[in-house]
Amino acid sequence: MAFLFGVPWMVLVASIVSYAIYLASVVIYNIFFHPLRHFPGQIFWTSSRVPWAWNTFFGQMPFAVSKLHARYGNVVRIAPDELSLIDPSAWKDIMAAHKERPLMQKDPAAFTRAAVVENILTVKSDVEHSRMRRVLTHAFSEKAMREQEPLIQEYVDLLMNSLHETAEEGPQNMVSWYNFVAFDIIGDLTFGQSLKCIRKGNSQWITFMNVIFKTGRRVSVFRYFPHLTPIMMPLMRRSKIYKSSMRSFENTRAMVSKRMATKTDRKDFMSYAFRAMERGDPSMMMSKEEMMVTFEVLMVAGSETTATLLSGVTFQLLKNPDVLHKLVAEIRSTFAHSHEITMVSVNNLKYQLAVLDEALRIMPPVATALVRLVPSGAGEVVGGHFVPGGTRVGIPPWAASRSPLNFRDSESFVPERWLGDVRYAGDRREASQPFNIGPRGCIGRNLAYAEMRIILARVLFEFDLELMESSNSWLEDLKNFTLWQKDPLMVRLRPVVRG
Repeated sequence: MAFLFGVPWMVLVASIVSYAIYLASVVIYNIFFHPLRHFPGQIFWTSSRVPWAWNTFFGQMPFAVSKLHARYGNVVRIAPDELSLIDPSAWKDIMAAHKERPLMQKDPAAFTRAAVVENILTVKSDVEHSRMRRVLTHAFSEKAMREQEPLIQEYVDLLMNSLHETAEEGPQNMVSWYNFVAFDIIGDLTFGQSLKCIRKGNSQWITFMNVIFKTGRRVSVFRYFPHLTPIMMPLMRRSKIYKSSMRSFENTRAMVSKRMATKTDRKDFMSYAFRAMERGDPSMMMSKEEMMVTFEVLMVAGSETTATLLSGVTFQLLKNPDVLHKLVAEIRSTFAHSHEITMVSVNNLKYQLAVLDEALRIMPPVATALVRLVPSGAGEVVGGHFVPGGTRVGIPPWAASRSPLNFRDSESFVPERWLGDVRYAGDRREASQPFNIGPRGCIGRNLAYAEMRIILARVLFEFDLELMESSNSWLEDLKNFTLWQKDPLMVRLRPVVRG
């Protein structure tokens, strides 16, 4: 009997045929017999996870899902066992607590590693999440923000000085500068020390975050293809990118550990957390390891997302000169000197807030769905549709906030829609939830708004901006791996000359 790779050829052929029959039967079941068969969707997406995996792996998921919704409407089946919904009511159905049932649980396959110790982002238990959140709440309170403002302003001043020094050298990459200031601020608040990104023009942290999220998102794909895991995971672990990311994780943990061991009166995230735990309330305690991994998450969540929004709003303003003119006029007529721009005073900039809300709508920093599992059993009504138990469901922010089903002129940058313009009275503004909602909504929302409002106001108060031709299609060229992989945004800065 002939052999191939040491296996009788008849056995090999039989194995291949059997596997092909198995795959065909799975496809047939998914199309014709699966509990989700009645939901609309493109046949290649509904029959297997291959299209989902392909678009996720290559950073095209937000755009691909948006096209599916444009074709099929409010609800689309994007995998055999997963639905994507963009009706605004789906936010509360999926993310908010209900008297009738507990919160929907996170999809375990969405996380790239099975952490021995959970952080505030990955923890599955609602009770445990509430415990961690109570420890951290005081660090993001209104009082804490006021106490942290001098530190924030120090880095904003440093950013402005650096931009004045480099502006005459030629066009500047604003993505890098926004990343520098965001990482410096959150680094100091998290680690108790400056990362010196602005001073050094250091992109180490930015590269680290991009690599981590890109690698992590790609690794998560293989959780749905367990037969490929034994092949792909060893290859990825041997890659330079993986080894570099592991070293960066170790460096981050070392910085967190150092701050935890340092006694100081400075006002940062750690000091507020320790103060909360000093009360001895068991419902407000975190272990050292939980603190370690949670503050790693805060480092990412508090920096990359803020930098993304500032980059996105700058691009939109420069592509919409009428909007830019109105915002510049508001800022420069409100303030006579840069030191007048504070956390309190920026609240007077009503048009600026509308500009930021519109930027968050048209380019949400987290563009892909945070997937949840419908509780097993009888099923639930989600977004106006009955969904069987065990189904994965999510609201993709990019698709939801850019859909003409939710917003008039959905692809246009129109801040007036947030200011009561009658043309946009029919907008379903609750469809745009860039900070999520419910008990797991972003804890740092107020701090993020304060940072964004101060930094944007200072940039437009001190400089006139011009978008370079090389960045005209900046938004069209981006890829997304949970967070955005941002290309350079080249802008010419001209310092404003005052009398």
